[in-house]
Amino acid sequence: MNKKFLLSAGAIVALCLCITMFSGTDSKNKNTPSNEQNSVQTDSQKSPVLKNNESETAASAPKNESDFSKFIDMSKWQYNEKDGIYYQLGITYCAHPEDTTYEKLAIFVPAAYMDCKQNADNTYSCTKIKQSQGIGFYNSLSAPYLFPINAPGYQANKALTKYIDVTPYTNAGMIVVYAGSRGLEHGAPYGVTDIKAAIRYVRYNNQLLPGYKNRLVVFGMGNAGGLAAVLGTSGNSALYTPYLRKIGAIENQDGDMPNMVAIWSPITGLDTANEAYEWDLGLTRTDMTEEQQKISTAMRKAYAQYINKAGFLHPQGRALTIQAGEKGDYMSGTYYDYVKEVIENTLNIFLRQTRFPYITHGYKNKKIFQDLTGEKTSGADLTAANSSLRTHTTEPLVLSGSYLTKDKYLAALNTPKKWIIYSYYTKSSEIKSVKSFVTKMKPATKAIGAFDALEKDQTENILFNTGDGKGVHFDTYTAKIFENSKFGNEFKTDFKKRDALGYTVLQRVDMYNPMYYLLPSSMGYRTGKVAPIWRIRSGINQSDTSLTTDINLFLALNRYPTVKKIDFMPIWSLKHVEAELSGSSQENLIEWLNDLMKPI
Repeated sequence: MNKKFLLSAGAIVALCLCITMFSGTDSKNKNTPSNEQNSVQTDSQKSPVLKNNESETAASAPKNESDFSKFIDMSKWQYNEKDGIYYQLGITYCAHPEDTTYEKLAIFVPAAYMDCKQNADNTYSCTKIKQSQGIGFYNSLSAPYLFPINAPGYQANKALTKYIDVTPYTNAGMIVVYAGSRGLEHGAPYGVTDIKAAIRYVRYNNQLLPGYKNRLVVFGMGNAGGLAAVLGTSGNSALYTPYLRKIGAIENQDGDMPNMVAIWSPITGLDTANEAYEWDLGLTRTDMTEEQQKISTAMRKAYAQYINKAGFLHPQGRALTIQAGEKGDYMSGTYYDYVKEVIENTLNIFLRQTRFPYITHGYKNKKIFQDLTGEKTSGADLTAANSSLRTHTTEPLVLSGSYLTKDKYLAALNTPKKWIIYSYYTKSSEIKSVKSFVTKMKPATKAIGAFDALEKDQTENILFNTGDGKGVHFDTYTAKIFENSKFGNEFKTDFKKRDALGYTVLQRVDMYNPMYYLLPSSMGYRTGKVAPIWRIRSGINQSDTSLTTDINLFLALNRYPTVKKIDFMPIWSLKHVEAELSGSSQENLIEWLNDLMKPI
């Protein structure tokens, strides 16, 4: 029996899960298999461990002491009468926070779930849970916890200091937890570490709070989507233990794995992001020098080597591999065919479900987090570094205005040269090639070395700094390509660098890579608990990352034994946004969760 949603031309199928199923998932994963705890690692990949005489809060003294308590003070609630929400701000979620500007959380609970009495200082004591009171599909025992992640450019996310409007979620019966977290300035893996600590804190306090601890949802877009994917694959990973102990995170058997993950246009797979970008978007580069052409081709070849070792399987079970092809462009083989199939399915879904006349429109980036915080955020996660490897690219096809019929829209796409063939008999489309798609719809906007740049000035270079804020190299495939160049020693030197806890750059890249935990070919396979429920949406036209980023994540999740449901759909014509076929991301997130959790 197929337990998973596969990419298809059909509409999204409603998912039905009751509390019993989530309880079953929890009990099933309580005892970690022995191979998850005892996986073999090489010396270069072994994680530093605390000595026996070190306390669980680590030997180094914290920068900031706090008023941390393992239990939420239930006498300190505030009340927003207009919205019908009890809330608390500034809850420190770890015993030894490194920076209290970030390492605090806020929680927002529908008033219907708690029986509260007003105190003399206008706060409220909420010591009783209304077990019979319900909102929509939920009550005080079954309501999910929602953890939005906001990290454009991997930036640190300040803890809330004032009330925000979360009524779209609380009116639907959901509980919102907004956790501040460190980020780019502090380096990986602190952004994920902090959210893990917040998840542990909320689960530990579930005995006091309304809500169901095994209905915990993380969601985010772009870089935040990438962090959510890491959270969803690295549950209870031993790699994070020293970092969590250093900040005094709660240690409890429930752990830090979310149960559900919703992501839009995630930036992830950074260990091969340079190579994936060249394999896909590099096809659109023009006016390359001979040296640039050699580098781009070498990256495409390296990506083929990665795919052929990874062991990806088609949803129907056959192996996916890349072949060199007649032109030596590595755009051949079953993996290439599957990528082409995904593009065609995405177009066909769009054509079937779009009502014509179709009006092109702009998109407000990161709407979920603008709604949550009231703050405007930038439209892009990533900026292209100034680089000697920058090239010209083909001009993208820009569609604007309205198209009265499907035929007129297809005619516009096929101007000036036909690359889409539409069959009126099967009511479906085929594209000439992957190259024809990226040339028209997804040209490169970043230099060769799109993520690990030779000058080490990309956002990702900074992300893996070792505490000094300076960029480092982190891509072993790119290192191999430049092994005999003047950059060769820089790669070798950076790979040896260690952070304050003794972790190398490459170890921290693994920690921020979902594939490390998902692929059987990886040494990290099954060393983290993986969320059983996923929703993935991406604008297929985005030039911020390769379209294979989402495809690879889907394929790896689809093969993973404990993953139960995947709702995966790239969205035609949209770019690096909270892409949805129709409606808003916020509305669709709520609908998806309702479909998952409504009683059968």
